[in-house]
Amino acid sequence: MISDLKQFESAIRATYSKLKNIRLYYTVLLILLVTCEVYGIWWIVIQRDNEMIVEIAGGRIILPIDAASFLGVVSAALVLFFLTGLYSCKIKAPNNYIVRCNAGLQPFNISYDSALGKLVCSEKVE
Repeated sequence: MISDLKQFESAIRATYSKLKNIRLYYTVLLILLVTCEVYGIWWIVIQRDNEMIVEIAGGRIILPIDAASFLGVVSAALVLFFLTGLYSCKIKAPNNYIVRCNAGLQPFNISYDSALGKLVCSEKVE
């Protein structure tokens, strides 16, 4: 029985670790998209220029895309990010994984402590 619990504990730990890595990846992607959106809005509103020019080491680089097109592509990517369910599936769902595991383990007086990474028995199991 103890070996089964150890296998179950390692399976929960491995799944939670994978979900945390996936959540981190998609959170970084979302932050990148929002940053690009803010940059595009700033470029159009503050710079009041439709041509995107970047100065690197004193040289000017004219990007082959105008600011309105850039903003449109980033806005479409953000809308698709939410409409396809990536936010709810990849960012919100991993937060609920431990709660669902603990709800399933509750009838057995066992819970999973994500801080410790171990199964915790509320009563002594013989």
